[in-house]
Amino acid sequence: MRKIYSILIILVLLAPSLLLIPKIDAAPVPTEQENWQWEPYGPRVDEYLYLIITDYDAELMAFKAGDIDTAYIQATRLEEVKDDPNIYILSYQTFNLQFLGINCKQYPWNYTAIRQAVAHLIDREWIIREVFQGFGYPTESPIPPAFGAWSNPNVPSYPYSKELAKQKLLDAGFTYDEQANKWYDPNGNELPTFYIQVPPAEQAPWLFQEAQHIVKDAKDIGLPLEVEAIEFQALVSQIFAGTFKSFILYLGWSRVPTLAYELFRTGGSWNFWGISDPELDEYLEKFYYTTNITEAQYWLWKAQEKVAELLPYIPIYMGRGNVGFRTDIAGVVLNKPVGGQNYLTLLDIHRIPQPLGGRFREALGSDPRILNPFVALTGDEWQVLDMVYETLFIANPDEVSADYPWLAEKWTMEEIDVDGSKGMRITFYLVRNATWHDGVPFTAYDVNFTFWFIKENKPRQGYAKAFESMYKTEVIDDYTIAVYINSTSWAYLYDLNVPIVPKHIWGNTTLLEEHGGWESWDPSKV
Repeated sequence: MRKIYSILIILVLLAPSLLLIPKIDAAPVPTEQENWQWEPYGPRVDEYLYLIITDYDAELMAFKAGDIDTAYIQATRLEEVKDDPNIYILSYQTFNLQFLGINCKQYPWNYTAIRQAVAHLIDREWIIREVFQGFGYPTESPIPPAFGAWSNPNVPSYPYSKELAKQKLLDAGFTYDEQANKWYDPNGNELPTFYIQVPPAEQAPWLFQEAQHIVKDAKDIGLPLEVEAIEFQALVSQIFAGTFKSFILYLGWSRVPTLAYELFRTGGSWNFWGISDPELDEYLEKFYYTTNITEAQYWLWKAQEKVAELLPYIPIYMGRGNVGFRTDIAGVVLNKPVGGQNYLTLLDIHRIPQPLGGRFREALGSDPRILNPFVALTGDEWQVLDMVYETLFIANPDEVSADYPWLAEKWTMEEIDVDGSKGMRITFYLVRNATWHDGVPFTAYDVNFTFWFIKENKPRQGYAKAFESMYKTEVIDDYTIAVYINSTSWAYLYDLNVPIVPKHIWGNTTLLEEHGGWESWDPSKV
C-alpha cells in the first residue's frame, strides 16, 4: 500500500470486530457489488469527477439528490438515508485514528501534566454514544488496535474524571485559587487561555461538538481552555508551520506502522508535536532497525508506553465507517480483514449495467491546497493524487497485510557487507508495459530519479530513514534497479514504496524554478 500518511477531516473509521455495531437498515447491496471479484486493471469509468463541497449538509443533500455517487454517512445522519431505495451502505473498518494533537512547544501545552489532565477530560464513551451513535471504539493506544500484535493494549490510561484531571495538576505543582477560579503553573504564573482547534461546525460538526464537550469539562475545574474554529486548510498550514495550538483530526495510518518512527522520534518528519525524549528515541531506533519482526513489535510496545506517558497526541477513538453508494454503482473493493477501500476501487468502480465508460462523481470536503506529491498532506489532496501517481506495490485486497506487485513485478532483499558492517541491497524488477500520461515509457530511471530526489530534498512526504541511509543505486537495465543501504531494517522495503514521479517532468529544473521551486510547484496548474 502507498507509504503516504494523511491528516484527514472526513474519514472512514475503524472498530474492532468484537465491538457490537448497531444494525444499518438501507437498500440491499446490489448483486453485482455483492459478487464483485476485484480486477487489477482499469479504470472502467471514463471520468472521475470531484466536486468541492465544504459543507457536510450540502454534501449529504447532493448525495441524496443523485448529484454525487458516494458519501461518507455520519452516524447521526444514517436515519436520513436508510429508507432511500436508491442508496446502499457499506460499513467497514480502516486503520484511521481520531486524536487530539498537541504542540508540545507552546505554553501551557508544553507541560506534560497539562496534557495528561486534558486526557482525563476526554469522555470517550460519551463521544461514541452521543456523537457517533455507538459506531466507535474508545482507545488510548498510540498505535490503533487494528494493527494487532503491533498495538500495546497495556499503555498508561487516563480514565475520564474531572477530579483526576484536577489532581494530576496539583500533583505536578500547579496551584488552584478556588475563589478566583484560576490556575497557576509551578512557577506561579497564571495560566492563560489555551485552545483546541477544529474546523468550523458547518465543515465538521462532530469535531466541533467533541471539542466543545472537552472544553466544558475543563471549565468545570477552572482550566481556561477554549475552542478555536479554524478553516481546515488554514489549520493544515499551521500544522506544517508548527504554529498550531492543539487540534482534533484523524491520522490516516498505512497498513504497516512504520509511521511511528517518524511520528515520535526527535526530528521525525511527522513529529509535528515537537516531542523529544532520549528514552523514546532509543526504543524507536531499536523498533526500526531490527530485522526481526518480533523484536520490532516488542520495541514498539515500549515506545507506546512512553508516548502514552508524554502524550504528544491523545488517542480518542476508532470508529466504523459508513459509506453510502447509489444503487447503480458497483466495483467497490474492500480490504480483508480490515482497512477500508483498497486502491483498486479507483480502477474497478463502475455504473450498473454499464461495465465500461460513464462518470463517477465524488465530493471533496476541502479544496486541495496543492497537488504536489511531495508536499500534499490532506486526505482530499491525496484522493486526487492517488489518481495520478502510483507505487511499486500495493496492499493485497484479500489479505491487507500482504503485498501485491504493482509498478514492480517482484523484488528481492539481500544482506550485504558495507565496509565491515551489515547493509542491504533491495532490487526491484519493474513492469514493462507502463507509460506516463503523455505516452512516455515508465522505466527504472524514473524510480532512480524519484529516490534521489527524495534523498536530496528531504520532503515531508516520502522522506524516511531508508533514503537517509541509501548510499548508492544501480540502474541495471531499463526495468531493473538496485538500491544499496548502509544499514539493515525490516521497514526499508516499505520506506521505498513511494509514489514514483516522471523524470522527464520533475527533472526539468528550469520548469520547477519558473514556478517557485519544487515545494511550490503544482503540476496541475502548469
